[in-house]
Amino acid sequence: MLFNYLVAAKFGILIFILFGFRLQFIALATLLFAMEAGLTARSFLQNNLKHPVITKKSASLIFISHILAFMLVIFLFSKYLGEMSLVDFSLAALVLLLADLLAPIWVSAMVLVLQPFTVIGRLRLIDKAKKRRAGFKDLVVFGVTGSYGKSSTKELLAQILSQKFKVAKTQANQNSEVGASLTILNELKSDTQILVVEMGGYTRGGIKLLCDIARPQIGIISGINQQHLATFGSQQKIIDGKFELAAFLPEAGTLILNWDSEFVRQGFEKHKDAIKAKKIIKCSAEGQNDVWASDISSATERLLLTIHSGIEFAEINTNARGAHNVQPILLAVAGALSQGMKLPEIKTALESYDFSNTGIKVSRNTNPGEIKSPQTWGGLISPKPISSGNTRQFTILDSTYSANPDGVLSHLEYLKLFPGKKAIIMPCLIELGRSSKDVHYQIGKKIGEVCDLAIITTGDRYNEIKKGTMGAGMKGENIVFLENPEKIQNILKNRLAGGGTVLLEGRLSPPIIDLIKKRSKDGDSRFS
Repeated sequence: MLFNYLVAAKFGILIFILFGFRLQFIALATLLFAMEAGLTARSFLQNNLKHPVITKKSASLIFISHILAFMLVIFLFSKYLGEMSLVDFSLAALVLLLADLLAPIWVSAMVLVLQPFTVIGRLRLIDKAKKRRAGFKDLVVFGVTGSYGKSSTKELLAQILSQKFKVAKTQANQNSEVGASLTILNELKSDTQILVVEMGGYTRGGIKLLCDIARPQIGIISGINQQHLATFGSQQKIIDGKFELAAFLPEAGTLILNWDSEFVRQGFEKHKDAIKAKKIIKCSAEGQNDVWASDISSATERLLLTIHSGIEFAEINTNARGAHNVQPILLAVAGALSQGMKLPEIKTALESYDFSNTGIKVSRNTNPGEIKSPQTWGGLISPKPISSGNTRQFTILDSTYSANPDGVLSHLEYLKLFPGKKAIIMPCLIELGRSSKDVHYQIGKKIGEVCDLAIITTGDRYNEIKKGTMGAGMKGENIVFLENPEKIQNILKNRLAGGGTVLLEGRLSPPIIDLIKKRSKDGDSRFS
C-alpha cells in the first residue's frame, strides 16, 4: 500500500520538523525507521514478507535504488567528519525523510528512464526471432490463445504430437512476444517439425503481434471469458483480440474452436467472413460437433471419456483431475487429427500422459495410524482412506497457477468430489473491469454451495464474495478476510480439526502457499 499508518506518521514528523520541533521529532523518526526495519525483519523470519517477483529488471531496480539511497546518505554526512550542528543534522534528516516518502515517485522515474532500453532490447529480440522463423519454410506452427485453458491445451497438444513428430513449444506460461521470440531462438532445431506457441494478449493487437512473429498456420481458441476486461476495455474487445489469431491464418490453415464457450461462438459469428482458413473444427463436451466427448466420468484422480471424430471414437482413461480437462483434451485431439494422427495413437499418448504434473497439484498429509491404500470407487480411484480409529487426513489442492473466473468455478466443481470438510483460500481476481462485482458474487455462490470455510486474502471484492456465499446458505462466520499466514493456519486448525480438503486458488502470496503446504507435508501439529 502506498499510504498506511507508517507513512502517515512520517508525514506528521515531517510537518513538525518543518515547524521547528526538530530534535525530539528527529529522534522519533529514527525510532520509527527502526520499528519499520524490525517489522520487515519479523515478516521475513515469519515468511510473510511481500515482495515483487525477482526478475532481472526488478533486481536491477532494487540494486540501483539501494545504491542511490546509500550515495545520498554518504553525500549528506560525508563532510561532517566531526560534530554536526543541530541545524545541519535536522536538514540531513529532513532530506532523508523526504527521500523515503517520495520513494514511489523516484522509483517510478527510474522505471521510465530504463524503459527505452527495455523497448529497444525487446524490438531487437523480436526482429531476430522473425528472421530465424523465416528460415524454417516447412515448419508447422500452432498458435493457442484464449482467456483460459491455453497452457493445458499447449502441453497436451505437444505431448500427443511428440509421439510422431519433432516438437518444440513455449515453456511454462511464457505467452508474450518475448516468450515466443526466445522459444524460436532457443528451442527450434534443424529437425523441428512442429512448433506450439501459447499466445497471451492484454490489449487489441497483442495476438496479431505474436502471429507476426510465429506465423501460425493452425489456430486454437481455448475459451473466452472476462479475464483482462480492465485492460481490453470491453468484452467485445476481448473477443476481437482473441480472434486476431483466426484472422491471421492462411486459406490452407485450420481453426480449432472451443464450441462450448459462448463468447467463442459469438466471436466466430462476428468474424467468420474475415476468416480465410477453410477448415474449421468445432470441439464440444455439450453437443455433437466435429470433435466431441460423451460418457464423461470424473473422480478425484481419474477422468474417463469417449472422444468422437466423425464415425470414429476412442474410450480414454486418464489420470486428469477434474472434468474441466475435457475441453483441453478435445482441442489437443483436434490439433493432432489435423496433422494426420489417428485416434488409436492419440488415445495411447493421452493415457500415457501424466496429468498430475500439470493443472491442479494434489498432496496429502495422513496422520500416523492411517492406511494410505486407496479404495476403488465405481471403477475409479477414491482418495478416501481405509482407516482404523480416529484419523485425520488433509488434502491440499494447489491451483495457484490459475487466476480466472472459469478456472475458479471449475476447480470448485472438482473440490466437490472430495469427502469431508472443504475450504478454499484465494485472493480476489483482478483485471475484470466492470464485470468484477458480478463475477465475484457468482464465485461466492459457488463457494457457498461447495465449501464449509472460505478464506479471502485480499479485500478488493471480499464483500461481493461474502454476499454470494451467504446467498447460497453459508453462515457469515465461515467466510473471513485474512492476510496473515499464521492466522490463516490457525483458523484452518480450528475449523478443519477433523481433517478435510483445502483448495489453494489463484495468485496467493508465496508465504501463504509455502506455510500451508509445508505444514501439511510435515504433518505439523498446528495444521493437524
